[in-house]
Amino acid sequence: MTASNIPIKNIFYMLSYAYKSLSFNDYQNLSAEKFDNLTDLYTEILIIAYRKIIKQGPYKEYIPHQEDSTFVKGKINLRDSMRTNNIINSKVAVEYEVLSEDNLLNQIIKATFLKLAYSGQLSAQQLKAIKEILLYLTEVSSITLTEYCFSQVRYNNQNRHYKLPIDIAKFLYDSMLISDEAGSHHLKEIKDEQALSSLFENFVYAFYQKETDWKVSRPKIHWDVDDGYNEALPVMQTDIVLKKDHQTIIIDTKFYQQNMKSRYENGPKKHLTGNLYQLFTYLENYQRKDSETVSGMLLYAMTNDEEQPDHEYMIKGKKLKVTHINLSHEMKKISQELKGLV
Repeated sequence: MTASNIPIKNIFYMLSYAYKSLSFNDYQNLSAEKFDNLTDLYTEILIIAYRKIIKQGPYKEYIPHQEDSTFVKGKINLRDSMRTNNIINSKVAVEYEVLSEDNLLNQIIKATFLKLAYSGQLSAQQLKAIKEILLYLTEVSSITLTEYCFSQVRYNNQNRHYKLPIDIAKFLYDSMLISDEAGSHHLKEIKDEQALSSLFENFVYAFYQKETDWKVSRPKIHWDVDDGYNEALPVMQTDIVLKKDHQTIIIDTKFYQQNMKSRYENGPKKHLTGNLYQLFTYLENYQRKDSETVSGMLLYAMTNDEEQPDHEYMIKGKKLKVTHINLSHEMKKISQELKGLV
């Protein structure tokens, strides 16, 4: 499955589940024009998301500030105050904090909008919208976007609503880097698949959290080593774990252009080995309680292939389901299918 196979409405629906700051009602604000790829759609959603932030007021935080002043505010820096110029001009060096919009979150958003505005790839409607937003960011410093910028982002209760626009900004940043490389079309397809894979996982997680009575989490599973030595063993980070009463279901979501493969042309389709091994390793190492029933599920997004995974196995006493969900269906049907799986 690719971005072009999933209706725009459904991608928006999944985003509204995965990010609390986006309401499905915001779908009505999407422009009527056709989106050729995920980058076009995400640009439009970034515009919608930041317009909402402007309405409620951009995030502000206290920024350290220093200046030479004729009156005291904040702390006095005695060493700098004794400089000759300050003594002659009857000034003191002061240090204080200012509540400002000029912080990393808004700087990343501004830099992303500027890069988009100069890309030459926007519709006239999107360019107009971005220019209007930039008027609200005149007090925010312009920065050069780098991987390091995104690595320094920290969220708290006051700025969690920025997670959606910052995640989209990161996707757009990566996409714009790819556009400058050889073979950019193929690389963009890969990037779209990676973004939709992450969205699919977050959507399924949020769906079961909001729409069912299962307890939902993403725990790490520890290797069941005999002597306690686990140096250099890879981390087993689950996608989704559902718990209810004495039942536990470990779900691994997958979003690929192919979810089954044959070893030779026209040969029988088989499950992807690495994915099965990964899930079975989770089940083998999971620390099960005496009264607990543990099963696993590989959940794929349906592809364009005629044959789709829909199998259930019992291996070494462990139930393992490999199945799929069609993300091009109406969301009401997708909802019913997800509930039916558990």
